[in-house]
Amino acid sequence: MRVSLFFSLLAAATTAFSQYDHRKAYQLEAGTWIENFAPRGSSWYTRLTRIDRPEVLEVDPAHQHGGPRTIYTFPDATNATGITELSTDRYAVLTLNQVDDATTVSIWMLDTSGAQPSANKVIENIGGSELLNGLAAVTSDIVFTTDTLVGGVYRIDLQTGTADKVLSGDSFGPGVNGLRYDEPYLYYTNTNEGVFGRVEVDPITGAPAGEAEVLVSGEILVGVDDFALAYWTEAAFVANFYKNTLVRVNINEGTAEVVVEGIPAPTSATFATSGGLYVSTSGTGGDEGASIWSVTVPDETFVS
Repeated sequence: MRVSLFFSLLAAATTAFSQYDHRKAYQLEAGTWIENFAPRGSSWYTRLTRIDRPEVLEVDPAHQHGGPRTIYTFPDATNATGITELSTDRYAVLTLNQVDDATTVSIWMLDTSGAQPSANKVIENIGGSELLNGLAAVTSDIVFTTDTLVGGVYRIDLQTGTADKVLSGDSFGPGVNGLRYDEPYLYYTNTNEGVFGRVEVDPITGAPAGEAEVLVSGEILVGVDDFALAYWTEAAFVANFYKNTLVRVNINEGTAEVVVEGIPAPTSATFATSGGLYVSTSGTGGDEGASIWSVTVPDETFVS
C-alpha cells in the first residue's frame, strides 16, 4: 500500500512538471539582471526593468526573433526596480540613485506611445524608504510599492506627488517584495517569511479596506520574489529566487505547488497580452546573464 501510494504520488508530480513545458526564450549578455515585468495589460509589448542599469526594455513575445531592446534609460539613476502599467503605453517606474552611502528613491511616469519614449519624474526622493521594489497600480493615479529592506508598503498618488506608508506590521515586514492588484485585492509576497497574501483596498482611493490575509505560507515560498496573476482563474505564478522554481498558488484553495524547476534565480513573471507565461532571471544563477523563459501553463484559457 505504502509503496504503491509513493509511486502514485511520484507519477502525479512527474505529470504536473511535464505539463508545464518551459524553455529559454532569450539570453541577455553577462552582468545583466532583469528585476521586474510590468503585469499583463493593454499594451502589446511586454516591458521590464533592469536593476543593474536604470533601463526599461521591451520585448514582443509574439515575434521572438527580435529579442529585448532598451527603450529608455533614466538620467540621474543607477538602477530600475518596479514597473507597472497605468494605461495603454503609460507606466510608473521606480529608480534608485546610489551615490557613496546615500540612496535616492524616485518614481517616474514613462510614456512609450511615441516614436521616442519620454519620462517625467513625479517624486525626486521618497523620504524614509530604502529599497522600493514591487509596484502595482490601483488606478491610473494611485500605485502601491514595497520597501523590501525595512518593510512596509507605500501608497503613492502620482497626481499630487505624495507618498505615505500605509501598510506595516508582521505581514509587511522586511522581505515584503512582489505586488499585483486585482480588484479589490492587493496581493503581495514576503521573501523572508515565505508568504503569499492579500489585503483589500478601495478601488478608487487606494485606501486599505481590511486586514492582511495570509493565503499560503511555508518553506515552498521562502525565497519568493515577484509573480503573475492568472487572468482566467484564481491563481498566481510566483518566482522563487532562492529555490530556482516557479510556484503555482491556487488562491481559493489556499495551496501551493512547484510546477517548474531549474529556472536559475528567477525574479518575476508575467502573462503576455497575446497569452503565454514568461519568467525572468537575475543572471546570478549560473546562466551568465539575465534570461527570459517561456512557460506553457496547461490550463491557460486565452482571453484578449
